[in-house]
Amino acid sequence: MERWLFRWRERCPDGTLRERNKVIGPVEEYPAKSKKLQEAVATLRLNINTDGPTELTSITMAKAVEHYSIQELGDCGDEGKAYSTRHRKTQLLSRRVLPHWGQLELRAIKPLRLSNGLRRW
Repeated sequence: MERWLFRWRERCPDGTLRERNKVIGPVEEYPAKSKKLQEAVATLRLNINTDGPTELTSITMAKAVEHYSIQELGDCGDEGKAYSTRHRKTQLLSRRVLPHWGQLELRAIKPLRLSNGLRRW
């Protein structure tokens, strides 16, 4: 059965590009150049191009922590955070946050639950 496949590339936190795709539906249901097909593609583009995580671009807490560690906790000399701050935050993330929430998607983590969990530590 032939079906429409929407393809795009997404930049990962480390800067590499990752190929992604999403099945739109069978060709019989979405004829070429039909309004239904154009609306489905427009909806996918909107979801992909929003700033925050969506159904198509959501990330896990582990990926967010990885990005934060690279961007904020890297050794940037005098311009970056102090060694003690980097060390303390790295320990908190690796010992508390990642084991508890690492595999969850960010949108699945409720702010109150996260706040209560961090308050306990």
